[in-house]
Amino acid sequence: MRVALVGPYPLDWRRVTGGIEMVTLNLSRELVARGVEVHAVTLDFGGEEEANPPAGVQLHHRTTQKRLARLTLFAAERRWIQDRVRELRPDVAHVQGTDVYGAVLPRIARDAPTVLTVHGYLRRELQAGLTELPWRAKPGFLLRAAFNAWFEGKALGSARHIVCISPYIEKLLGQDTTRRTYNIPNPVDESFFQLRDRGEDGRLLFAGMIRPRKGLLFLAKALRGLKAEGVPFRLRLVGKVFEPSYYRRFLRVLDAYELRDSVDILGVVDDALLKDEFERAWAVVLPSSEETAPMVIQQAMAAGKPVVATRVGGIPWMVQDGKTGRLVDYGDVPSLVRALAEVLSDGALAKDMGQQAREVARGLFSNRHVVESTLQVYRMALEDFAARDRRSTSSTRVPDAATEPPLPLQPSEDLRR
Repeated sequence: MRVALVGPYPLDWRRVTGGIEMVTLNLSRELVARGVEVHAVTLDFGGEEEANPPAGVQLHHRTTQKRLARLTLFAAERRWIQDRVRELRPDVAHVQGTDVYGAVLPRIARDAPTVLTVHGYLRRELQAGLTELPWRAKPGFLLRAAFNAWFEGKALGSARHIVCISPYIEKLLGQDTTRRTYNIPNPVDESFFQLRDRGEDGRLLFAGMIRPRKGLLFLAKALRGLKAEGVPFRLRLVGKVFEPSYYRRFLRVLDAYELRDSVDILGVVDDALLKDEFERAWAVVLPSSEETAPMVIQQAMAAGKPVVATRVGGIPWMVQDGKTGRLVDYGDVPSLVRALAEVLSDGALAKDMGQQAREVARGLFSNRHVVESTLQVYRMALEDFAARDRRSTSSTRVPDAATEPPLPLQPSEDLRR
């Protein structure tokens, strides 16, 4: 089977800059291990990394300037993606996300069976991002939101097979008889389940894009509360700056609260250092105003770390409050202070939560289970495409790529069943 993964993909597999990149990387490596021919088709908005894909993955990338591309709604970039996929003639094109990549789905669906993974409901995420964004940055932010809403409409309007990474997404999409949805969580690399517990007292890890909806200003207020209560802590912040004006505001808040000495800002780190950060973290914190199924929570659970997060979006489907971590309402500073203080101060509680989190993660997020289910969706897309006579019966076949029978999968299967 030849699969084209269309979406964010790291140019250098050792330096991943976002959750979707981590998903496509994990998925591609497991597919290759099962004998699938994998082509990653992606846009490079940085132009700083040398191409270094993992073994077995054929990487196709185009370097572009995001600001200039927005002026034309990424027209040239979308044409390049469409042409590249057409040239590859994949058995299945798996599109990741409903932004610019999702916007090409109507065109490539004419030539190949397609599957769309929805990683987030962009309109809701963008609305949530306005909460902590500086006023002067809001006009440009809203313009980008309009672009993404248009892309999202094109993607969802033409998708027939949709992978929802959380029941939360399926709930937002609602009922539509023209498409089939499958609840399949994001895959976590097996190496995270093998990480050692070297947690250091008071050490908190935040890993993710530095952007408004991640709630860093909310977190800063809680850290000020911890400091006032005399709870020792140290925040390790890992991630790419996505919104510079927001990052500058966050730094000013840290200075105003006299927290700079308690926060280490690491930026983008390589794979080895990221895993080291998970091993040495006492707990992982994610204070977002909107999330779907954050990869950092899945990685934390696989690594056996308790998670302190907000009760938003799809997070309550992942973190069981009081068992695998603590959940608080976004913006409720006293509750976040109490939750962090409890996890940081009670070693037995933190370790018990971490152990339970790892058990849950192994049952839900392991690469093996996720890829088996994904391969079954590919087969359904192939059969559907053949039934609609998009290709002649003689030239359409359903490759058997899995090395073992797939797990039973029903559309709309709830993750907790």
